[in-house]
Amino acid sequence: MTGQESPENLNSPLNSGDQNEEEGLIVIQMNNPKAWYDRAGSLYKLGLYEEALESYEKAVAIDENYADAWNNRGMTLKCLGRHEEAVTSYEQAIALKADYYQGWNNLGNALVELERYEQAVASYQRAILISPEYCQGWHNQGEALAVLERYEEAVACYDRVLALKPTWRETKRLRRTAMEKLQEMPPSPKPPAPEETPVEENIVPESVPTPPVIPLDHPKLAACDRLVERYPDDAEAWVDRGSALAELGCYEEAVTSYDRAISLDPENWQGWKARGMALKQLGQQSEALRSYERALELPPAPPTIIPEPADASMGVSTDILNESPVEAPSPEIVPTPTPVRRSSSPLGRGIRWIRRWIVRLWRRWIG
Repeated sequence: MTGQESPENLNSPLNSGDQNEEEGLIVIQMNNPKAWYDRAGSLYKLGLYEEALESYEKAVAIDENYADAWNNRGMTLKCLGRHEEAVTSYEQAIALKADYYQGWNNLGNALVELERYEQAVASYQRAILISPEYCQGWHNQGEALAVLERYEEAVACYDRVLALKPTWRETKRLRRTAMEKLQEMPPSPKPPAPEETPVEENIVPESVPTPPVIPLDHPKLAACDRLVERYPDDAEAWVDRGSALAELGCYEEAVTSYDRAISLDPENWQGWKARGMALKQLGQQSEALRSYERALELPPAPPTIIPEPADASMGVSTDILNESPVEAPSPEIVPTPTPVRRSSSPLGRGIRWIRRWIVRLWRRWIG
């Protein structure tokens, strides 16, 4: 969901045309659940759980079907010790996405905190049924079974983990403990809960990729490089280049392009948001958070409008936009208008819309 306009967001008193339009655009961005979700993820990793919870709640208030936001909201509540509320949040996540094995695992963790071990075992079983090689689910199920004195089943779970991850020391230790309990005669009373171990909580995304080598022959990236070489002062061209690099996993180089775009146009909402996403992938949570918050302060780019060609001699048909991409002989590069200096007037915004449309059509033909 990308935050569509609604009549309720546009019913504030009118002071002036430009002011009302700017306020309306800000409301659109504030209603973007993905923006709030990304902001909350950075706050969570910084340990600012109260602030992260507020952002997750804004995301699910805008989009009640946002399963990942419900899951991460539950994790944040668990960190705050609000386990009953965490259970409710996880249940909402798996109700929206039944094969969400991370959500089933996290639900089991919250149930263990409430000492509802039988229910926790059932939740872990659902997680590993969906993903049979999910080691953390097997490990956590073994711990819950050990608390219930079902040591033989616990050992079987630990064996499954060690078959997949032979180096997990904590699993080896807990397996030895369970084997000792099995050999005791008569069985000892219910043992105390095992020593708490780090439990994987799945925040999405959570892995930081290794910086790859930039493929210089990539068609989209090559087209963007040609565009910024021709128009080095066009902020939108630098944003497009950063997006092409981010798609290839080259996040450090993408941040450099976004920085260039922002230096040319400090109010470029898309550049700030994309910069935050790239920094988050690099693990730079504090800097990513600053970019997200800056993006929330700015109005997003107006929706793309496809106008009728001003001059039939341009030879551009709007029917092209409805066709599937087809490889064609490389045409001559049609020069695009010189980038117009960004203006806050309606005329300036209209010129920018038309310029972006022409640039996109040009890239589509050569890309």
